[in-house]
Amino acid sequence: MLLKVLLVDDEVKSCEVLSKILLNYCADVTVVGMAHNIAEAYDLILQTNPDLVFLDVQMPGGDGFSLLEKFDNINFHIVFVTAFDQFAIKAIKFSALDYLLKPVNIDEVIESVNKFKKDRMINEHAIKDHTLLQNLLKNVIYPGKKIWDTIALPTAQAILYVKLDEIIYVEADNNYSVFYLESKEKIMVSYTLKTYEELLCEQHFMRVHNSHIINLHKVKKFIRGKNGYAEMSNGKQIEVSPRKKDEFLGKYGS
Repeated sequence: MLLKVLLVDDEVKSCEVLSKILLNYCADVTVVGMAHNIAEAYDLILQTNPDLVFLDVQMPGGDGFSLLEKFDNINFHIVFVTAFDQFAIKAIKFSALDYLLKPVNIDEVIESVNKFKKDRMINEHAIKDHTLLQNLLKNVIYPGKKIWDTIALPTAQAILYVKLDEIIYVEADNNYSVFYLESKEKIMVSYTLKTYEELLCEQHFMRVHNSHIINLHKVKKFIRGKNGYAEMSNGKQIEVSPRKKDEFLGKYGS
């Protein structure tokens, strides 16, 4: 069965490049249309009933998020496409959705299509996407909102939504990250600690060591000594590296 793909981007050239990549490098794909503004995209989605939509975040007449708000039920998978927009990218990452950065990379396009095909085979994408998009739209409906209170954590079994205030600390485990929660639950995610450092550390989190990100709101006390330690709300003592000590004390004491 052919995978029906719709491309939504105000830049005609970008649509043409992406279309060529899809047709030349992705098997069993047909491009059912290209839309260059929100109104065209809305009409084409209703007409073509696509399986997969590559959606530019920034367009005239409204952004990609405003298009999604027009649908009560989103029954197509979305891969966001964006030039560097720190706010949009962070919102998408917080919601664990797929995105591509412009200019698009052939290998990343192939990976996005293959990931969708795999999810579709086990009939996961529709339910998962609907939940993820709800979380995303909650975060971007108010453009002035730069801080989120919930993060989506994709595990091997499910997508889990966790309040940031429930996280005590995050620990590196090779190429995985393990979240330790107030509920005593541990959640392992197949992303590196660096990924979550970029997402969390503009808020009340800090990477205090190569192996740990801590929630500064969960620090009970700082234990001084040759190596300083932050004692967390669950009793765990986490080393604060010497080069991070002054920064930590500045934030912890503020």
